[in-house]
Amino acid sequence: MCARNEYHMRCGHIGKGKMIYCGDSKFNRVTRRRNKCPAMTGKIALASDLYCGEAYCCLSVYEGRWICHECHFGYKPGEVNRRNICAKGGCSHVVCWTCQIRNEENIRAMYQGEESVDENELEESINEDTSMDSIVFEPSEEEEEQDEDEYVYEQDSDSD
Repeated sequence: MCARNEYHMRCGHIGKGKMIYCGDSKFNRVTRRRNKCPAMTGKIALASDLYCGEAYCCLSVYEGRWICHECHFGYKPGEVNRRNICAKGGCSHVVCWTCQIRNEENIRAMYQGEESVDENELEESINEDTSMDSIVFEPSEEEEEQDEDEYVYEQDSDSD
């Protein structure tokens, strides 16, 4: 049975890899490509720490870090929302366009809303290295050589 990898991104989208052909697949001399076998195509689900990078995806646009508009989690030191669901316990909010990107401007705005502002905590939050919390999709050299249509991103996993 031929199969296809499905990469379950941290933004909730699914990226599909190229077809993995089995021994029953045939080479088509006209198209110079392999045709998948007649059996149903298998799916191999793989968790991925990447996000899709599409313009309609909040988490991708927010560069993988965001501040929840419901509970305001994500702007203090040590607080980083990096998946599509808020990391604060009890808040099950999913990232949306009302949430804010975690950047210096928005962190300062969140601290201005507080009664007493600790300047050291503010600077620590702004200067906190969250680069490891935001893993950007950068294709490897092998993936760059593949055709543009090798990865297809979709919201639902119902299709092939």
